[in-house]
Amino acid sequence: MRARSSTVADYCVRDVVIVDREMPITNCAKLMHDEHIGSLVVVDDREGRKVPVGVLTDRDIAIEIVAFEVDADALTAGDIMTADVAVA
Repeated sequence: MRARSSTVADYCVRDVVIVDREMPITNCAKLMHDEHIGSLVVVDDREGRKVPVGVLTDRDIAIEIVAFEVDADALTAGDIMTADVAVA
């Protein structure tokens, strides 16, 4: 019997939670808590389309903000997101 080929669709998460890069980090953390997730897709609005520009994880918040006691109220998703993401 021949094995079936895998596609991206076999592994991707289709229902992702998105935020714009200007969302305050505290709101991002609350959203992650409420949705029981560990990452958010950061998007820009380009000509009416939401285009992924980065990823923000709960680890980013812990490593970049909590570990260095940075004022989370002064930062946005765009400030600490991982940019240059690959999109499939």
